[in-house]
Parts: sequence; C-alpha cells; structure tokens
Amino acid sequence: MYLCSKAAKLGDDGHSLQIVCPFAVENGQLPMDNSAANDNHHPSSIVCHPLINAFRKLHYIYSSQLGTKMADREPTLATSCKTSYDPQPYYNPEALAITVSSEPEDTPEFKGIQKDISDYNYPEEIPGMSVHDSRMRRFHDCLDAATEAHLDEEDEYLFAVAVLEQLADGCRQMGLPQAWCARVVSYYPRISEVVSRDTIESVFKSAYLKETLKTIPLKFTRPSALLAYKTEAYMKEHYTLRLNVMTGVPEYRMNALGYGFQPLDQAARNTMAIKALKAGVDTWDKDLSRYIDSNLIPRYEPMADYMEHLPKWNGKNDYVGEVARRVKTQNPYWEEDFHKWMLSMVAQWLDRLKAC
Repeated sequence: MYLCSKAAKLGDDGHSLQIVCPFAVENGQLPMDNSAANDNHHPSSIVCHPLINAFRKLHYIYSSQLGTKMADREPTLATSCKTSYDPQPYYNPEALAITVSSEPEDTPEFKGIQKDISDYNYPEEIPGMSVHDSRMRRFHDCLDAATEAHLDEEDEYLFAVAVLEQLADGCRQMGLPQAWCARVVSYYPRISEVVSRDTIESVFKSAYLKETLKTIPLKFTRPSALLAYKTEAYMKEHYTLRLNVMTGVPEYRMNALGYGFQPLDQAARNTMAIKALKAGVDTWDKDLSRYIDSNLIPRYEPMADYMEHLPKWNGKNDYVGEVARRVKTQNPYWEEDFHKWMLSMVAQWLDRLKAC
C-alpha cells in the first residue's frame, strides 16, 4: 500500500489524510490539451493527461486497498489544498513512481464490496436490536393489532382470513419483506392450521401488489418487457443472488432469516420456477436461467469478503512473524522473506497486485 506513497499527512480538518505520490510518464513529457494550452486560459482549465491518468490510477489503488472510495476531485495544474500541522507526517524517500501514458487511459472504477451479498453483513434495522429481533418486534406489533381487531369473530376460518388480510397490509406498511412475513405467519397456529401455505403467500402477494400497482403504471408496457420486470421483481423479493467468482457458480439465499447461501443447481432453479408460477408470474425455466446467468446479479469474491471481516489487528502482535519463526531454518532472511511472501499472497487474493 505504501510503496507508491512519498508522503502523507493529516488534512486541515483533522480527520482526512493527504497522500503525495510520484509518477513518471512513459516518454518523459507532460503534454496538455492544445485547445486549452494558451495564454488566454487559466491553468485550472488546462488538461494534463498524465496527471489525470496518475490520479485515477492511484485513486483506484488506494480505494481498493482501503476498502472505501476516496475523494475523487481530479487535479489540474492549478489544484491546491489546505495544509495542516502534522507532528508525525509520513515520509518515504524510496517511494516507487507509477508509470502512466501521455495519452488518456482507461482506468477501472473502484466498486466496494456489496454488503448485501456478504456472508457477514446483517445490519440492524432498529438501533440496539439485531435484524431478527427488530423484524420480529414489528411483525408481532402488526399481528397483535390485527388479532385485537377481530377478537369478536367466532368462526375460526373467518377469523384467520380477516387477521391474515389485515396483517399482510400492516406488514407492507411497516416495510417488512413479503417473503419473510409469509414464512413467519406459517408458524402462527391460529392461521396456519386453518389456511394453507399457498393461501398465506397469495394474500401477502395481493397486499404488496396493490401498492405496486398504485405507484407503477404498467398499462402500456409490452408483455415481454412486463414479464422480464415481474421475473426480476419476484426474484429480488424472494431471493438474494450472487455469482461466486472463485467457483464460477451462482449462489442463492432465501430472503428470510436463518438461510445461508447455497449453490444454485438445477433442482433449485426448477423449484424457483415452480414457486414463481404458483405466485402468478408467468415465467419458465429459461426465463429464470436467463436472469440468473446475466450481469444483473452481483459478483461475490469470497476471499475479499473474508479478509474485509477479519478482526481488527491490535497493532502490536506480529502474527506473521510468529508463524515464520515456527519454521526451523538457517536462512537469516527467512522471517523477512516470509513477511514479503505473505503480503504478496494476500494482495493477490484481494486482486490488488493487478492494480499496481
């Protein structure tokens, strides 16, 4: 990470970091856009391609290594920044200069790990409560309200239907996931013992669909496009999909707590197609496969996800050195070489050597 850093210091706000990196041009020149390089233009309007190329490449490298997108204000020949007093600035006289072209380059755009497809990310929906507890709390609030509203109904079937319809509408208003709610209702005896699972899912689908039809007019949408929208909406509502770039196999997780990611084999695809048909989505295996095997599902990198969620290093223990010292050798440089090898291997896991 620091091989390209010549110097680094705190920003004037006390929270940001300013990094200075050297760069070299292939032909040793700094050509500028001739249309702007004249006395009538301010230096800030002059385009210096190597300078921009270096900024974009370093921006990608550091954003990738830090796991967050850095400020993307592209520099000009007149760019400046406020300075601050940093009692311990970083300085590396042996910093390596990156090489850039004198012509515009195509630099990949940094995209952080998508937290919604991570094995480790389960954000809280209510402060201080887990996602499971917060959803269950809101669900039971809806269930209690629906039950109290129909306590006078003596017929068990009519009671179950009335509570189910009000519960589905309440869950929609509370922003709870449709598939998750339908699954939880199936464990409530006074409803699940009277009506079938298909009926429960149908009631929830109707309740959530009413709001969709109010806000998304589909009257003039072509049938083929409408089917594609319905298929994608159904899949996103009931499943989380991702492409495991390590295995090359798509994976899926049901949008209900307690489910982990599993390989999306043919049996799972067939089950999805059958459930979609039962839910009223007029789709077939080839339609689902076309969506699953497209670029519409996010890519998932297991090694990067694992590395991003390791416990934070305490800054003291040299764990790599401890591992190296377990190997008995007469090589005086073994521990240092092992450190470099481990650093390179981890960088390769995270696909960061390619950026350098």
